[in-house]
Amino acid sequence: MPHKIIIAHQSISVLKAMEMAFHNSECQLQVFQDGIEAETAIKNFSPDVLILGLHLSGRDGYSIASEIRNTETMKHIPVIMIQGAFEPLEEEWLLEISPVEIYRVPFDSGHLVQKVQAILNQQIEPQTFPESPIPGEKSPLETEEETPQRIREFVKKEVFEMERELEKRLRTQILTEIKGSEDPGDSVKPLGDEKTDFCEE
Repeated sequence: MPHKIIIAHQSISVLKAMEMAFHNSECQLQVFQDGIEAETAIKNFSPDVLILGLHLSGRDGYSIASEIRNTETMKHIPVIMIQGAFEPLEEEWLLEISPVEIYRVPFDSGHLVQKVQAILNQQIEPQTFPESPIPGEKSPLETEEETPQRIREFVKKEVFEMERELEKRLRTQILTEIKGSEDPGDSVKPLGDEKTDFCEE
């Protein structure tokens, strides 16, 4: 039976790109631009992986993922979030949602497919017994405790990059305004073109 994936994003271009990326994956896809339609499909389709944009029409990705995390029959569904190039991340929501990955547009769709495949492979791998953990592997409790810290670090990095981009744009805008305000007629004349009257004593 093919794995089921729901992709919900506000951009048609992003949806088309991801449909093409998953074309040869043998996964069963459903794509949506509207958040309410996506939410209904999630309840009926029971996807193995959910890929959500942050800001969907009808209902945004944050609230959809939050409801999934608080629904017993759906809270196990892995969620991947897609962030727009200049969309801010809301740390409080991310801590509640705990997405397995956050991709920022533009992103490598091939890498996203590989990430989804890795998630699906983990779902079908046999579970180890608690009394015989794999050497060096962290327990689920340790992973849960580290998740908020990893999200905070990710958010700080994204905010820092956005600040740098805004600073760069502001600097360019200011330089453009300064150049535009300069009057070409106010250029300094060469010293050799100036006539000076000397008074003889």
